[in-house]
Amino acid sequence: MQLNLLKAIPMELRDRLDEEYAFLLRIRTIEVHAMWPRCWKIISLYTNDELTIQSCKQYLSHHQCVISTLLFGLSLSPFYILNGLIISQEDSARYLNAGMKSTYLNGDSLDLTWLLSRHRGLWRNICKDYLLHYNNGACFAEHLVDFAQCQINDDAAIA
Repeated sequence: MQLNLLKAIPMELRDRLDEEYAFLLRIRTIEVHAMWPRCWKIISLYTNDELTIQSCKQYLSHHQCVISTLLFGLSLSPFYILNGLIISQEDSARYLNAGMKSTYLNGDSLDLTWLLSRHRGLWRNICKDYLLHYNNGACFAEHLVDFAQCQINDDAAIA
């Protein structure tokens, strides 16, 4: 069964996120992959409810946002101390793996600066959590595991 938190997002907020997504598609299609910082401003003005914020991360993940995919995966993780209200090791691993794969394959062509450079500590936490999932039996491609390990070991990686 797939985790779906969509109902936890008020319709007014969802509509506002959809408007932002449509705007980015019209103006700068590539920016949808890194739209979390823009949308976070909208979300934080609308609510501080943890479940709604966690749900918005999932919603934006399904709108092609790589940063949201990684953040949602991290928020679901039982290994992360600042996890969200909903925890699912299997779903966490799935979202983290999807985000890690997108970052690995497209990191150079997408502007993920917000995460990879400006929030380097968060990026390292994502990579550490990814490796914890791997060490607890998640089936990840070896090149992605190596990539995550490099991000933790190399201060100059990707940035």
